[in-house]
Amino acid sequence: MAKPVLVSNAKPLARIVRECSCGFVFTSGDPADAAAKIEKAYALRGDPEMRLRYTWVVASGGLVQAYEKPAVSGRGEKPR
Repeated sequence: MAKPVLVSNAKPLARIVRECSCGFVFTSGDPADAAAKIEKAYALRGDPEMRLRYTWVVASGGLVQAYEKPAVSGRGEKPR
């Protein structure tokens, strides 16, 4: 498992992760279970790159930029 993913137990996501053995599934609404799965992922992959690239601080920057971009309609015009 190169970089494990963490998903809730939503059926479509959980199915993919379990079939591919590519991460961990936590019970939705159970923060303790999510924390336990995160700890397993870090223990399995003690990769400093993972900690540097896949954190909320890093991910949120791109998300904020995407939301700050002005929306453009199909004709290149800003929506009214």
